[in-house]
Amino acid sequence: MSTLSNNNIVKHSNQTRLWVLTSMFVAMSIISAFLIIPLPVVPITFQLIVAISAGVFLGPKYGPLSQLIYLFLGLIGFPVFTKGGGPAYILQPTFGFLVGLFLAAFVSGIIWDKPRWKRILAIILGIFSVYIVGVTYLWLSSSWVFKTPISFFVSLNMGFWPFIIKDLALGVVLLVVIEIVCKYTDSR
Repeated sequence: MSTLSNNNIVKHSNQTRLWVLTSMFVAMSIISAFLIIPLPVVPITFQLIVAISAGVFLGPKYGPLSQLIYLFLGLIGFPVFTKGGGPAYILQPTFGFLVGLFLAAFVSGIIWDKPRWKRILAIILGIFSVYIVGVTYLWLSSSWVFKTPISFFVSLNMGFWPFIIKDLALGVVLLVVIEIVCKYTDSR
């Protein structure tokens, strides 16, 4: 009987831990929307790195959930996005990048594993998944919502090329930091 109750305690303890960490990643997503290091060409932000970290530390279920909660909070009106919040934020041409955070957390959470090549792949594909959703949304919203059609190439010039080097560099830093943290925790 005590073994059964001990198993329940461990199970509930792990669930509680996951929900607390999920809440922490929601909070970090909110904070990262406002942490901007201004540079002349491309400012450095940390939302994508937080989303990938959520996938890595929480896995393919709770990592994306943290980003979904973040999106939900912003869409119901809490000013958690860089330019505020509310349902009208869907009409922002950059809203696709926020949706892509969910996919980045899922992709990185599902691929992350012990071999280093899988960890590198998880970060790279997490980064590119945001750009796939974000640039596509930028391209489609320009044509359909704003009635100012632009080519997909122009969308790449606006939403991909100026930012990808910065995000890949941050991905390298993230890989090093996560590998150090994983050595000292029971993380994946």
